[in-house]
Parts: sequence; structure tokens; C-alpha cells
Amino acid sequence: MKKTIRAFTIVELLVVIVIIGILATIVTLNLTSSRLRASDRKAIANVNLLSGALDQYSISNGRKYPVLTSSPSTLNSEQIISGSSLVNKLKDYIDQVPVSDGKYNYVYLYNQTGSKAAILFEKAQSSGGTGICNYDASTAPQLVKEYKQAGNDVCYYSSK
Repeated sequence: MKKTIRAFTIVELLVVIVIIGILATIVTLNLTSSRLRASDRKAIANVNLLSGALDQYSISNGRKYPVLTSSPSTLNSEQIISGSSLVNKLKDYIDQVPVSDGKYNYVYLYNQTGSKAAILFEKAQSSGGTGICNYDASTAPQLVKEYKQAGNDVCYYSSK
């Protein structure tokens, strides 16, 4: 009586390996996109945190937002980086002011009277964003006047 040895064929083994590879790729892609979404949510939370600190500043200073320059421009902006004027003005209203970190750029927009202000973040080019939120001289005044919150995959605004 001949004994039969049961085994998998090479084709069956290759099919299983390919299926495992496809599943591993799908899992890796999902983890990467989840990490990016979480990072974006953190940046949005930081914008809202800065927005709340601006509200507290405004209440303490006669309903005026910080004016950081004497420029006669209709709208001014400052990137929020460690040691910037805005960081120094908000340090009494927030424990740790979120600053631009190379992945996201946080920008403070304000008009010269201090009656309107906006915080926005933009994904830096190194993080897959364009690095621009279209807040040039022609669009920024409308942005500060009209938007409460508007967002897309590159920019997020919180205006006052």
C-alpha cells in the first residue's frame, strides 16, 4: 500500500502569498491615512484653541484683537512661530501657544483697527499641501469679513 503525502502546490502557495501582500498593503494605507487625518484634526483643534485665546484677549482689551504692526495696509498677517508678536500677546490667555511646525503653517490675519481677525492653518508643501491659502490682498479682506469657518483639504480658517 502506497502512502500519499498531501502538500500544497506551488500555485496555491503563491496565491496565498499574493493575498497576504494585498491585505498588508491595504492595512498600511489605511493606517497612513488615519494618521494624516488625526494630524489634520489636531491642527484644526489648535486653530480653534488660538481662536479662543483671541476671544479672551479681545474681551480683556476693549473688544479689539491684537494689532502687531503699524502698517496702513487693509489687512496684515504674521506667521505664528515661537517668539512671534502674537505668541507674546497670547501667552497670558493660553498655556502653550501652538506654533508653525514645518508640517503646518499657522497664520494670524487682522485688519489695522483690530476689529476683525482670523487664524488659519495651511499644510506646508513638505506635507503634501500647496503652502498657500489664497489670502492675498484682494481676497483676505473678504475672508476676514465673511467667513466664520471654512475649510478644504489644504486650509482651515477661524475668523472673528
